[in-house]
Amino acid sequence: MKSTKETPKGLDINLPSLSNAGAVVLTAESIINAFEKEARTILKRNGYPLTLQKLWAKKDEKQPSQINNITWLLWHLHRVRTYIKQNNIDMAVSFMTFAVYCAVRAKINPIFVGSGQQGGLKSGVIRRAKASPKKESWRVQAQKIRQRNPKLRSKVAIAKIISKRIGGNVDTIRKYI
Repeated sequence: MKSTKETPKGLDINLPSLSNAGAVVLTAESIINAFEKEARTILKRNGYPLTLQKLWAKKDEKQPSQINNITWLLWHLHRVRTYIKQNNIDMAVSFMTFAVYCAVRAKINPIFVGSGQQGGLKSGVIRRAKASPKKESWRVQAQKIRQRNPKLRSKVAIAKIISKRIGGNVDTIRKYI
């Protein structure tokens, strides 16, 4: 699964940006890397091997469906790279389709934000958008707790209760309620 920096012409993909900055240009390699990074983050978090070879050796063992789908995702991405090196674009696209299917089943959704200052700005917008529902649920929970216990005034005490109920860092919750 050696990475290649060479991308045949015609494999650049323009995707609409998540901000007003314009389109994000992605290569096949950057898409593959983004999927692999997200997959390996999940594998590492759950204590599974990070290489395709070690995962493949365990593919016949009983595993959660997400890990099984990640194994197949990594295998399909390996095949995509192989066909790109052979300049067989039809097969590369075919295997990429299967890889995306496995990524969807594994609940992997990489974020493509670019690099530099514009990438940082886009990344910030995306992170804030992802955090907003969580912060709102903390506020709703805090309001319910205050209604039930009007004498409970401390944000720290309320944050501890929320943290036990739905999770999250007590200090972070305290800042947003």
